[in-house]
Amino acid sequence: MKAKVSIIVPIYNAEKWLERCIESILNQTHKKMEIILINDGSKDKSKEIVEKYHDERIIFIDKENTGVSATRNLGIEKSSGDYIMFVDSDDYIESNTVEKLLKKALKDKCDLVVCNYFLEISRTLEIKMPLFNDCSLKENPDLVTIINFAPWNKLYHKNLLKKTDNRFPLGLKYEDAPVVIQAIRDAKKIGIIEDCLFHYVMQKTGETITRDKRIFDIISICEIINEKLLKCTYVDRTNLTVKILLPYLKNSRYINDLKLRNEFIDTVYKYLNAIDKKWRKSKCLNDEPIIKKIILKNKVFVKLVGMFKM
Repeated sequence: MKAKVSIIVPIYNAEKWLERCIESILNQTHKKMEIILINDGSKDKSKEIVEKYHDERIIFIDKENTGVSATRNLGIEKSSGDYIMFVDSDDYIESNTVEKLLKKALKDKCDLVVCNYFLEISRTLEIKMPLFNDCSLKENPDLVTIINFAPWNKLYHKNLLKKTDNRFPLGLKYEDAPVVIQAIRDAKKIGIIEDCLFHYVMQKTGETITRDKRIFDIISICEIINEKLLKCTYVDRTNLTVKILLPYLKNSRYINDLKLRNEFIDTVYKYLNAIDKKWRKSKCLNDEPIIKKIILKNKVFVKLVGMFKM
């Protein structure tokens, strides 16, 4: 396979995991790659770790801290591959990941190929999406709720990301979804590989447990996504918005500030009612277990559940 793949790795204080990440990329069975390692102002030994490697495929960029969105955007701008992938610095990939994704892309002329992945917390879980036939979003509008919104576990044709209007939004948390959604929107053909090829390592930090005022950014992300899908009349945008917001309602109990928690819950319900007063009939909500479904349809119940940490 002659196609070149650019792999973008944003790095920030990743000294504990960085070697494993880099070596998993260097050891790929597909060799025609450029590996763009971008140190985003790390305060640990991440820079020193990268500088130990002398592989000609590595492009190392050391810069001041500007955040993961700006770092990934810089990686896209610097990339020269026919296809682009993202790997976070605390994650790693199977040795045949690039080969399998690229083979699928070339053989079946897919602009976007997704694969299943391992979720590593206290134990390793296989996370598998429902299988689907190669198609476009117009042919299968459910793709926006089937495919996860993370930028990793995907191989993108460069044309999906080189467009200047498809960049990770700056200054917002949960920045991944708009880029992935636009790639799904614009891909002429999307394919899936059933194998789990990526290892997503969820760190046990306060960030994953507690929520602060930045949780409100998810509303802005929904607005960006809805704008990107405005002309896609075949997509159920209400259902997609409900799918995005439900996990944040469920986890609102992790907002320790009671006033902030209630304000966030109020904001979510106000937003849902504004986009569609019939949102409670959405498929994503009605696929929930009956007790959760009853709770989530009523913001008073959500507030009560959060109060008692149930």
